Amino acid sequence: MIYELAKEDYPKVKNLFTKLKSNTAIESIFNYKNEARLFVDNLDQPKSLFILDSWAYYYLAGESSNIDFNTSLVNFLEKDFFPECIRTNYNTGFAFYPDTEQWCNKIEELFGHLNLEKSGKTYFKFHENCFNKNWKNSIPKGYNIKRISSEVIYSIENNKEFIDYIKFAWETVDKYFSKGFGYCATNEKEFANICISIFASENEREVGIKTFPDFRRKGLAYVTASAYIEECINSNLIPVWSCFSDNEISVKLAEKLGFSVESSHPIYFANLGEVS
Repeated sequence: MIYELAKEDYPKVKNLFTKLKSNTAIESIFNYKNEARLFVDNLDQPKSLFILDSWAYYYLAGESSNIDFNTSLVNFLEKDFFPECIRTNYNTGFAFYPDTEQWCNKIEELFGHLNLEKSGKTYFKFHENCFNKNWKNSIPKGYNIKRISSEVIYSIENNKEFIDYIKFAWETVDKYFSKGFGYCATNEKEFANICISIFASENEREVGIKTFPDFRRKGLAYVTASAYIEECINSNLIPVWSCFSDNEISVKLAEKLGFSVESSHPIYFANLGEVS
């Protein structure tokens, strides 16, 4: 059987993580800053853990050879959760994050029929001495960099995709304002780019950036991320950067902002529209 864990019981399972234990996304869940659903094999003494978060990242930790847990998990996902995703067309593409090599093997065994694509997530370390404090000189002509506020969000008409990006990470705009912060690039009439906290631990804020199609290749991601990092520095927060390992643009941007590659971790992509 699997059981959904109540929030007050989250501390029971934090130590089930090993390699992902200090991951900002994981920390943000255990610090109640980002929403997720946690499932375990036993409510009193859990040994196996499965996490569903709002980004469609599915984390697996603890004992990987727990037959009852694994069987129940597959039944829950394939009979209840996946059909609902397909029905609502929500999170039909997702990624499994195994905490250990043993979970890598188990994911391949249990979910190989989903046409899994094994890839990686690269994690970076920030070096303040490599950060360009004169980044404002790089703001493209005709654009303004603004700290995101309610007034900013609702003052510009093309704000739906902007708001959707915030809600994807935080469920509501109000929750974002209470636990995160961010910057955006605008011209006179439109949002061009958004850079916000997508995960938040006690002293870390992970960066999420989206530049809208008509405004790419103008250097806007660099300047909004720089504004974000500058606030982290001034607030004694650690800016965190991670990206999929094949995202060369994100890797180069991270390095330009003062980050260096620290580690990588295997992940498995799946898409419910491509089940064999």
